[in-house]
Amino acid sequence: MSFNQLKHVSRICHGEGSHFLFVEEWDTKRQYLAVYNQDIPKLVSEYKLSEKKPYELDPKITLVDQAPRLRLSSSCEAASNCLYSMAEIAAQFGNKVSKGLLPASFNKLRKRYEGGDFRDIGLVDWVNDLQWYKKVRELRTEWAHYSTIFIAEDDKKEPILVVRSHRRHSDREEFKEKVEININDLVGWINKAINTIDSFGNFLLVKYILPSLDLDREFISPVYDKNGFPIIKPDHRFEVETITVEEHLRRCGITIPR
Repeated sequence: MSFNQLKHVSRICHGEGSHFLFVEEWDTKRQYLAVYNQDIPKLVSEYKLSEKKPYELDPKITLVDQAPRLRLSSSCEAASNCLYSMAEIAAQFGNKVSKGLLPASFNKLRKRYEGGDFRDIGLVDWVNDLQWYKKVRELRTEWAHYSTIFIAEDDKKEPILVVRSHRRHSDREEFKEKVEININDLVGWINKAINTIDSFGNFLLVKYILPSLDLDREFISPVYDKNGFPIIKPDHRFEVETITVEEHLRRCGITIPR
């Protein structure tokens, strides 16, 4: 299973409830994160090449162009917010398709999962790493409510994220005091997050969505070319066809035994 399969199946389920539109929002956040993951390493390089020059009235003072630092900070903060948001959208969708069995908060889902819940429905077979979520959630909470991102440098002149930890002590699980985070670690957490939440989506697809489908139901679908683009006729209308749900699934690479 793949996230693209979840998207394609969800598009024929809108009549089952507006919550299937969450998958489109989920996908948008997912695309944002993919862009952040490409941009952040480039922004690190730009930061390291920031223009530096001595202050004309006192050469002991060095003036540094702040724009690369601000762009890097902004991208790291935006990525943490986006990841948190994607997880919440996924949890909301999971709550709806499971008819309330799964919590609508990803943090509550994480806590119950770590407490041993949901093993009876097989979630553990799909999701096995939620440590990234705890870290990113604390970063997002710190930066959203208490402090700003601070970029410093380690002894090798590599940029690092300094988390000041102004949160309440009761909220600190991953970052107890001031913490220095390698930016590559943040990128790694984002990658793990995308993979884990994709797996959660695949679990929802297999456990709840596919079994609920009427395979014989027919619907009108656009006809797509070999590259996946809809075919537009000379009169500017889409070429369409009537197919069954089963045929749609087959074209998505999904076969459900009868």
